[in-house]
Amino acid sequence: MTAPTLVRQTPRALCCDGRDTDDWHPIGDKRSEPVRAAYARARAVCRVCPLRLPCLRTAAQEPHHGCMRAGLTPEQLADEATVQAHLNWLSGKPVRLPERPQPTPLEAAVEAAAEVQVCALEACGQVLPPGVRVLYCSPAHSREVARARQRAYDRARRARARAEAAAR
Repeated sequence: MTAPTLVRQTPRALCCDGRDTDDWHPIGDKRSEPVRAAYARARAVCRVCPLRLPCLRTAAQEPHHGCMRAGLTPEQLADEATVQAHLNWLSGKPVRLPERPQPTPLEAAVEAAAEVQVCALEACGQVLPPGVRVLYCSPAHSREVARARQRAYDRARRARARAEAAAR
């Protein structure tokens, strides 16, 4: 009788385990919903992959090819500080997060402009004072919008009544 032979199986990366790899190589604008959803699906697989650390080490040494590796997007892989922080975290070492850069004057102005409130009446466009939680710059504009909504509601109600009368 011969002794049984032990075969050591090496783990496979989950992304190479017969899965559709389109989630790691999405096509389109990186801010679009389909691309973000594809990255989220790929990230969920990478999160539980037994080869995540070796994959990230390989990705750090080789140029990336525009695909997600070890749960990091191509933009994150291009940033050495982010890759090093993830390597440290996966290796169990203390993580020092990279400093967030201060916004440029243009970025600060755009961010400040996004917080500006404008009167909700489209024809007005007057800027409201900061910190004010109102929709219209004056009670007259508020009444004007309410009257316009009421007129639209009345028109729809009359049209519905005419359609019901014609159906009889």
